[in-house]
Amino acid sequence: MLSRPYAFDVHANSFFPLFLTLYVAQLVLAPVVTRSNWVCLWVGNTLYLAAVRHFALFSVEGDCETNDEFGASSSLNTLT
Repeated sequence: MLSRPYAFDVHANSFFPLFLTLYVAQLVLAPVVTRSNWVCLWVGNTLYLAAVRHFALFSVEGDCETNDEFGASSSLNTLT
């Protein structure tokens, strides 16, 4: 059984890099991202891709640690 505080901790640890990438980096790169150029579009989309990838990766790592803690094996353990 997964405890709610642990699940919230995994979510919070996963959300922090997403927040930094989407809000802080995008704020710093706003002059670049707001131009109508294909390179600027690529930079903006890459920020979103990196943020979602980090969120998914850290969420899976938290789930893998949970499986290791309770002695269950998972096919996702090969990722870490």
